[in-house]
Amino acid sequence: MRHIFAHGILTAHPNGLPAENLANLSRSLGNFLIHFIRSDFARRVALAEAEV
Repeated sequence: MRHIFAHGILTAHPNGLPAENLANLSRSLGNFLIHFIRSDFARRVALAEAEV
């Protein structure tokens, strides 16, 4: 995750895979992880606030 924010999406060209395909996969995975982390954090904050 830190690399997405600090460096942008880093791509390679392994075994003839077009760089664009890997960039799209990396972007999709990054977006999924960011959404998941935000949702999980919001859920945890709501639970913590409910306990107070």
